[in-house]
Amino acid sequence: MAYSTMSQLAYIFTGLGVSLWLFNHGHHHAAALAFGAALFHLFNHAMAKGMLFMASGSVIHEMHHAHHEAHHGDADGHDDFDAQDMRNMGGLASKLPITSTAMAIGCASIIGLPLIGGFWSKEGIVAETWAATALHGETWLLFPAFLILLTAGMTGFYMTRMWMMTFAGKPKTEYAANAHEQTPWIPTPLVTLSTISLVGGITLAWLGATHWLGDGEALGHAIHADGYAASLLNTISHAFLPDDFFILLVTWTAIAISLVVGPAAAMKIHGGRLAKGESAPRLIAWILPLSTKFGKADVTELAESGFADALHRRLFFDEWYDALVAKTMIPISAAMAWFDKRVIDGAIKGIEWGSIRISMNLRKVTTGSASDYILMAVVGGISILILLWGVI
Repeated sequence: MAYSTMSQLAYIFTGLGVSLWLFNHGHHHAAALAFGAALFHLFNHAMAKGMLFMASGSVIHEMHHAHHEAHHGDADGHDDFDAQDMRNMGGLASKLPITSTAMAIGCASIIGLPLIGGFWSKEGIVAETWAATALHGETWLLFPAFLILLTAGMTGFYMTRMWMMTFAGKPKTEYAANAHEQTPWIPTPLVTLSTISLVGGITLAWLGATHWLGDGEALGHAIHADGYAASLLNTISHAFLPDDFFILLVTWTAIAISLVVGPAAAMKIHGGRLAKGESAPRLIAWILPLSTKFGKADVTELAESGFADALHRRLFFDEWYDALVAKTMIPISAAMAWFDKRVIDGAIKGIEWGSIRISMNLRKVTTGSASDYILMAVVGGISILILLWGVI
């Protein structure tokens, strides 16, 4: 989920970057559209991802509760069960109907299922990125353009994988088999955010959000003069059948990659029907039979490969980072600590100790006896007279 957020933020910043590039090259209208699409995706992603995190919390809560119930009163305590590990789940679509439905809607929005929230803003970013490439034909612009299509396929894969591992197939542990929704306080906000994810995107697109988010003056012209119904039809037509054939090709390529290629690969690995006698909510019941239509792929060899190990170790980024810190920051920090302790603190401590020693020596001559003070005054006075006599 966290890496998914980074991916969608990359979409948003791609839209902002394309907007700036278009603006600097004099394409102000296209720049406004790219900027509006980026802000629109920020809203759509916030609604869907907020709901997905709440749905994840619901799953974790119920898995933890099922584990707690199974071990209630055990003298030996609990085992090392991880309620957040999807490998301990499976088959939860029938156990957590509201949560599974909400997460399916959230995944669909993030993937970019047509007519659902994230589709409108995501396609806007993809279209404007490729439009910028077509306008000037600079080779380097192909890198973000192709990368954004690759990311669309990856998004379809990992979001479908998450849902399939959690809710499809048979329960992988006894705790998953005994999980069920406990409280209405978690499903209530899930239903609210699911509704926004379902209808919020198309509603704002219908109102021309991509235009007036990028150009405030367009707010008053959100609904076309020919009425609400015609405006809605124009919005849908513009999304799926744009006038520019190149953008039309890009649009349907992005839809195919994110909606077919990525999810199909995930279903082939992790898909499966529920256990016998179990049934999923009606709204998402069709997903489970569909997940078995792509066959079953054995990825054991791939999972044990060096490539999988590199992905599991985050492309060794943490190891490189730790090594870099160990060879640079730690020695520098140690040297700075030595300098601070020996030089800076040493100088301050030296002044402190010198002041104390001077004070101790001066204390010896302050005996508190009047005769001693008179004697010192006489000796001092005579010394001054002798000095003055020598000067004169």
